Amino acid sequence: MPKRQPKPDLITPDEVMDSPALRGFDTFLRYRPAEAKSATAGHSGSPMGDLPIGIPIIRPPQKIRRAVKVQDAHSIGEQALYQALWNAAIPETADSRLIRIGYGGMQSLCGLDKSNCKDNILSLIKKLAIEVISGFDIRRNEGNTYRVLSYGAILKRRKAAGLEWVIRSRGVQFVEQPPIGEKPMGDYRSPMGDSPIAPGGNSPGGAVGETPTGPMGKTPIAFRKEIKLEEAEPSSPVVWKALRQHSEVVDDEGVRRLVASCRALAPDCTEEEIAYFIRAKAEQARAGRAVRNLIGFLQTAVPRCFEGSAFREFRTEQDQKRKSEQQQRLAAEAETARMLAEQKAVLADPNATEEDRRFARRILGIPEPGEGRPDG
Repeated sequence: MPKRQPKPDLITPDEVMDSPALRGFDTFLRYRPAEAKSATAGHSGSPMGDLPIGIPIIRPPQKIRRAVKVQDAHSIGEQALYQALWNAAIPETADSRLIRIGYGGMQSLCGLDKSNCKDNILSLIKKLAIEVISGFDIRRNEGNTYRVLSYGAILKRRKAAGLEWVIRSRGVQFVEQPPIGEKPMGDYRSPMGDSPIAPGGNSPGGAVGETPTGPMGKTPIAFRKEIKLEEAEPSSPVVWKALRQHSEVVDDEGVRRLVASCRALAPDCTEEEIAYFIRAKAEQARAGRAVRNLIGFLQTAVPRCFEGSAFREFRTEQDQKRKSEQQQRLAAEAETARMLAEQKAVLADPNATEEDRRFARRILGIPEPGEGRPDG
């Protein structure tokens, strides 16, 4: 049997105080703030004594952009709702259309839920894109009547109101463009106490000698194209709608990042092509049942579809498919025209039977003799 190890001896407080290795181990137990302050009085390293230290909190400023187009000032949801209302409204003038609709109707038109429709319609009203003409009618269960303005009219109204600059965070908001030098970059906050006072004496001068010029040699060339979100399309309703079919949480930043990633590999890719690969990859992920974060998976999987020869082959197949569909459509139109011509010839033939004439009139949409044309 193995021998038992002897129990170690306990370390006494005297051994802790006398041991060079453990000296100072109990300093925090004997610390007294009043004694430490009196011991350090008059021995400050600063000529002005202890000074409060202001710590700047530097935050990256939000980039202010000019809203050149109407869509630049709209989020994805706002643009989708605006476009759906414009398409469904009745023309009033060349620059406006009218529509009476409630939040349920908006939900059916653009695919957003009612709460998002309510937020987006209020935002579009504030952004001078839509006006409320009349309120809702509870008795008839009818919504508000809205005037939807055209792009040209919206730009004129926003320019007159000084709404030309926007920032993008969770949505798109109008801001006033600050003059150069009026506002600092980021916020500066002092924690507590007065602002620190600079020590006495003159400020140091500049460095002796001439200011150095730029670094020697040529500027290095970046081998990988950098993805810039500000160069992406400001609004991509088609891509947003494709993502919305697979996830309820879709933000504007994620849509712009996905579009920018795809166009970094294929600058001429369209929103319809991106939406096609979104649906294909989403179905693939759901069939495998191994993807937990679908949106994160699409952010990496969809841009890969635009690389190399696979994307060129995809476009070739799509072109062939479109040509085949166009040929089939033309053939069907030609067959329809031939059939109509034959039936007209039957009606013009005096030797045609009454049964053939009846069939020809039915095909051509001509009422039988003695019957009036249907109303409408």
